[in-house]
Amino acid sequence: MATILVELYRHNRWANLKLLELCAGLSEDQLDLSAPGTYGRVRDTFVHLVGAEERYVAALGGGQSDRPIREDEPFPGAATLREHAERSGAWLIQFAEENPNGKVLTGTWRGEPYRMAAALLMVQAINHATEHRAHVVSILTQHGVDVPPMDGWVFWEEKLIALTSQAPALVLWGDRDPFISPSFAERFGAARVEHFPDYGHWLAIEAPEIVAERLTSFFP
Repeated sequence: MATILVELYRHNRWANLKLLELCAGLSEDQLDLSAPGTYGRVRDTFVHLVGAEERYVAALGGGQSDRPIREDEPFPGAATLREHAERSGAWLIQFAEENPNGKVLTGTWRGEPYRMAAALLMVQAINHATEHRAHVVSILTQHGVDVPPMDGWVFWEEKLIALTSQAPALVLWGDRDPFISPSFAERFGAARVEHFPDYGHWLAIEAPEIVAERLTSFFP
């Protein structure tokens, strides 16, 4: 089972790629948009986000790309940024899976030697990407561009849909649920969805006989 740290990095990679998919469809004028309080233009923010993540990977021991993304070079295009983000994101997930607790990094920074806990860079990599994705979202939404949600709920929902598309699935939903709208029942890609207008959130407790009957008939 994946650790929380691994899931955080899976979400980070997923969110970066989702935003870069949007980047691929932006016009040159949209890529030049900016807003107060952000890193700068959309194109520059994307380059900084991906380039910095590659540098974190290199510092953590993952090696450097043959052609690293650099802020002082021309905009490389969405496809190139995506390719680099896929690679650096995958490496960070693998590093997290290796459980790097206690790992210490050593090296030289601006002529001075350093010792640093790997955990520091792992925290920084997540925070940095989150911050700059928020910058891009803020710029684009202020200029009327629709941006897909990238929160944890949507991340897990997409994982669930991928799972239920490969196996038989049954959703039994109490429509009087005071917490979640009945419309959510349709969002899981299930083979069969059944609503119960007279029951609420705790359907299995409120109507155990009905739930048992539906389960035994669906999973013979």
